[in-house]
Amino acid sequence: MYPHQSFSAKIMLFGEYTVICGSMALMMPFDRFAGMWKTYDSDSQHPSIPFLRLFYEYLKDHDDIAAVLDIERLRHDMEHGLVFDSDIPIGYGVGSSGALVAATYSRYASNQVDDIQQLRKIFSAMESFFHGQSSGLDPLCIYVQKPMLVKSDGHIQPMNYLPNLSKAGMSMFLADTESIGMTEPLVSFFRDRLKHYTFFRRLNNELIPATNKAISALLNEDQVTFYESLRTISDFQIRYLTPMIPVNMRPIWQAGLDTDGYTMKLCGSGGGGYLLGFSKNMAATESYLLNHFPAFKWLAM
Repeated sequence: MYPHQSFSAKIMLFGEYTVICGSMALMMPFDRFAGMWKTYDSDSQHPSIPFLRLFYEYLKDHDDIAAVLDIERLRHDMEHGLVFDSDIPIGYGVGSSGALVAATYSRYASNQVDDIQQLRKIFSAMESFFHGQSSGLDPLCIYVQKPMLVKSDGHIQPMNYLPNLSKAGMSMFLADTESIGMTEPLVSFFRDRLKHYTFFRRLNNELIPATNKAISALLNEDQVTFYESLRTISDFQIRYLTPMIPVNMRPIWQAGLDTDGYTMKLCGSGGGGYLLGFSKNMAATESYLLNHFPAFKWLAM
């Protein structure tokens, strides 16, 4: 159903962490980076080879996954120089592992299914190799190659297009933390925080409603609600999810809130990699960042 040759990165716009607790989520493919299968000389030392070998062993040892994949063909192709050639930065929250999972399923699934919920379950099991536990949403978005809306009831709705951010009065950029994030320990940290009633109450009373409002406002091109909700998310994350924001980025993040010139939030699990930035006036934001944080690196979208 989805015969792709390349598998793009993805961006989690809203719903990182809160989707675990039943919030809405919104994500989209990001074709600035991508990966694809290639065959190299068997003597070459392609960087994907160690990952592929470990991934193969994991898939082989899980009967529920091996039942839907042609594992022997994967082994054969690897022995004959198959590599996954990707420029998606690893540990940056933009789907490097999701792309490999989607590509593996696309090439080696014995009978590809097109039921979204079933695909998510398969992808969750496969991507858990990389993160300890996975929602399956990243490879699902990459495999289907459409924006994905996760509703509060858990229903997943592929979308044919994503409303233009400019109609919501915003430009978007990726802030480069120049460090690598590790998903598994951060997810563990978040789950541990959920055991504390005060944090759990704040999450349910503040962050989840703001996340749902931001997504609905974006889809409905409601600029006022979108911006208000975005600021609530940003303020909550720097207050209560501080370990997920690298130390070097916290002054830049806080300056956006203090000046009201731009707004930053997590992009994926955080801890490193990219952060997501929004600006109502990108030219003014660029000028401010260059003047006040000259070492800061970002990628316009």
